[in-house]
Amino acid sequence: MSGEIHMPAALVPGRECYFARYCKKLSETTWAIVDVSLEKYFPHPSINFRRRPSGCFIQFMPQEGFSKITWVEHVEADYRDLNSTFKDLIKSSFAFGATRWISAMVRQFEYSEILKAKYWPPEDAVKVIGEGGRRSMLKLGDRMIRTFCSEINGSKRNQWFRLPGEPFDDTEDVRLAIREHAIEAGKPLATTLVFAASQWFPITPRLLFDFLRDAESRTDWDVLARGLCVQELSYIVKGKDSANRVSLMQVTDELDTYVINYIQESYTDITGSYVVYAPIDEPAVTALLEGGDPDMVGILPSGFSILPQEIPKDDGPHSGVASILTASFNIVDYGSNKSHVPPQSLAVIKKILRETFKAIKSFVFNEDSDDD
Repeated sequence: MSGEIHMPAALVPGRECYFARYCKKLSETTWAIVDVSLEKYFPHPSINFRRRPSGCFIQFMPQEGFSKITWVEHVEADYRDLNSTFKDLIKSSFAFGATRWISAMVRQFEYSEILKAKYWPPEDAVKVIGEGGRRSMLKLGDRMIRTFCSEINGSKRNQWFRLPGEPFDDTEDVRLAIREHAIEAGKPLATTLVFAASQWFPITPRLLFDFLRDAESRTDWDVLARGLCVQELSYIVKGKDSANRVSLMQVTDELDTYVINYIQESYTDITGSYVVYAPIDEPAVTALLEGGDPDMVGILPSGFSILPQEIPKDDGPHSGVASILTASFNIVDYGSNKSHVPPQSLAVIKKILRETFKAIKSFVFNEDSDDD
């Protein structure tokens, strides 16, 4: 088998691996799945990563009716070319370690369980969502966050290049990728610009996560929402933490006139946090809430990934003293193509990132965002 492990940041290269997998039932209640790299025997382009025997034991607990998962990661990795912002996190083995595998399993389990569960709308929801609409929203949110994570990472298939010009603020550089997307089903592909930057902030991941996901604080950091009103119309909680949810948000002006809708998914656990959103128009919202096919809704995900700077001291997302924030935005640009991005588009990219990071910095340091 072959695989690639990555982090939600354009500045961190993915880890490619060519490996053998062995699965065996050890007893009536225990199974094992073990992977080991084969580059020693079969040449493969990857030279920065080797997977020694790694994998998991699955033990059925008949009295409780649960399964106990024990995961072990044993790897050899080359740390020489790591980006300085992420170096400590990666060298600690936390970034690519066994904890992330377990967390990914928990996320998938919570998603599958909530997809099957009966739904009671939250008391403070403005718009009640029926059973069909709930499933459609969950599936669209899942596709959105998967697409975001696939597009933001440092995989070789994501051809990032450094944005021309001098870096700004405390970001080391800005990465840009030019892609083609089907914005609407059945319509021609459109050229989109995906741009991302990472920055360190002296604030816990949870505080930063709550600031970015909350509808009331969106106007503080969202350039397009300045002077408008953002309201969370309805949401579906995923898991024990009520902040892990799929939300439908609406933006209106001072006359309460509709401007735009967003679907947003927010998720946090010990390994990291995500706030991902995409604009959708009124007809798409109506179809979605009526249980329509979510695959027919075109989305261009933008958002944030938040990683702890170091291994958390406990099992909660409140732990840690600092965060590494990666912001990524996805915009349609009909003036760009795969070989050229006009100067005015580059200026827009820099403006969006500069204003976004400036607003987040104002929140972190409790500064006046109007000050230079």
